[in-house]
Amino acid sequence: MRIALEAVRDHYAPLPVLPNTNAAASLTDYVIDFSKPVHWVYDRRAGTSADVSIDEAGFQEIEAHARKAEASVAGAVGKAIRGGSWGALNNEAVAKLVETAAGVVARHVTERAQWCVKAQAGEAHATTP
Repeated sequence: MRIALEAVRDHYAPLPVLPNTNAAASLTDYVIDFSKPVHWVYDRRAGTSADVSIDEAGFQEIEAHARKAEASVAGAVGKAIRGGSWGALNNEAVAKLVETAAGVVARHVTERAQWCVKAQAGEAHATTP
């Protein structure tokens, strides 16, 4: 489930990535070089983009917030699924699937929101799609 959701996000709404990640092979335009800004097209339909400068500490901060969001949401969803009397799922595999999906989506939303804040602080441009 995690891999499928990551692949969908990387295809439709890619984020800048580190050069040593698996996504770097397909997202060559968004590979981060901490010594210069990465040109990120954050809305393909509108053609808006920004030159985003980030250092390693800033990148790690985004990752830490995303991990916390994923853990919080997955934990809350897991408790709700397994703990509710009328809504409890007796199938652990389905419960784990739903919990993972909710956590990964929370991670993606958190990462994207933080990158959008960075992009708005950077030099933004409108381009034609």
